[in-house]
Amino acid sequence: MNQILKDFEKMKRIAYGYAKKQEWDKALKTIFFASGFMFNMNQILYDADLEKLLEDIARENVILSRKKEKKENTLLYYDSFGQAKRGLTQIYLKGLSKLGFHILYVTFQIYDRVKQDVLPYVKEEDMYFVSNDTPLNQMKELVEIVEESGAERIFMYLMPDDVVAVGAFSLFAGQIKRYQINLTDHAFWLGKNISDVVMNFRKFGTKVCSQYRGIEKGKNVYLPYYPGNVSTEYLGLDFVDNSKPFMFSGGNLYKTHSKDGIFYKLIRQMLEAYDVNFAYFGDGDAKEMMRLCKEYPGRIIFSRERTDFFEVLKRSTVYLSTYPYNGGLMTQYALLAKKVPVTLCCDGIEPELTINHENTFWNLNSVEEVLEEIGRLLKDADYRRKQESRLEEFIIDEEQFAIELASILKENVCLRDVEDQKVDMNGFVEHPRWYYQGLRYNRLFFRRDGFFFLHFFPVRYMTGAVGRILERIYNGK
Repeated sequence: MNQILKDFEKMKRIAYGYAKKQEWDKALKTIFFASGFMFNMNQILYDADLEKLLEDIARENVILSRKKEKKENTLLYYDSFGQAKRGLTQIYLKGLSKLGFHILYVTFQIYDRVKQDVLPYVKEEDMYFVSNDTPLNQMKELVEIVEESGAERIFMYLMPDDVVAVGAFSLFAGQIKRYQINLTDHAFWLGKNISDVVMNFRKFGTKVCSQYRGIEKGKNVYLPYYPGNVSTEYLGLDFVDNSKPFMFSGGNLYKTHSKDGIFYKLIRQMLEAYDVNFAYFGDGDAKEMMRLCKEYPGRIIFSRERTDFFEVLKRSTVYLSTYPYNGGLMTQYALLAKKVPVTLCCDGIEPELTINHENTFWNLNSVEEVLEEIGRLLKDADYRRKQESRLEEFIIDEEQFAIELASILKENVCLRDVEDQKVDMNGFVEHPRWYYQGLRYNRLFFRRDGFFFLHFFPVRYMTGAVGRILERIYNGK
């Protein structure tokens, strides 16, 4: 057993110990920390022990009262993230509303700003905000909301470490049908035990759920998504020479870090080879990106996430996908903006992100191929327009999404078949082992409200605190 799994097993023992002493909130926080740790390290994709412990904690502390009869066509949409303008929440709310469902929306009080974004699909009186401040009390409050709702179904858009929802929804097995929207299909998450149906946005996720999570075929469906509406005011870009074409890329910066540093080498070669600017928007460890900005002043614009990213994307000439992890949602937005998402594929990391994947023409296998394709797209306008005209076949629209969603909900039939071919997870497993070393690894042990971890992991906790300070310095926070 490697050190990562040893540390994970130790966290599990700590959680069991707190549960045995009925220190429920510390047990829940430990499960939360352990799940976040494994989400980052990604050595396994689910853990039956932690899910069973969450169910046991819920049953020990929550008594169901069954207050209301079920209401036909009523469903509860639970959103861990509290964000309706990004990710998949907007398109699911729109699709469910189009199908005539009465939607109750639930998130946490800290996300109450989401109200205006949800209002097109949910009445304000049907919005619920969990307000308690401890995990156990939040779980109890969530159970009460579900019971009062009379919902026949629950849609779950879960963070990978959502102990509150996984505990609460485990109590409704056999009573309410529970649908999980699988956001992070390649990584560890809690929630297998509460999922009567798992909704996967690509074939790869469906295969992973079958092969690595043991989710049976009838519960494991494939429903492609489409990029939601993100139109907003364009805030502008300030290159030294704005007359030059520019390439755009974006996403959390962890997607760009690799042992060989290829993404950053590729940008350097691109800027040396072509008279082009480059813009990148995203959060995370920006040390390498800031170094690039200093090397090419005025030709690179780096920003944390911006609300006008789609407006910027529409004005770019080419979209460069991140490496080694290719961005799924950003690829979808590139297709919507009719920009070729030039992608360098990484061994062991699945590049399938769209429908009709077998027809994609932008997934390339070497830096040389990528540079050649970028050059052709930049220099040959006729070629670029021809390639852009081919992009529509790789995304569905909201009408098709609603049709396929209706088939799953009303007929229990998925309209898309997935061949259960063996998938390669090696890159998803090996990359975190390289990335999380030293201070960066120990940083995973230093968590908010986790001072009690100092007792169990004193060296990792203290050096993790140092890592956190250095991280904030490097990222200018």
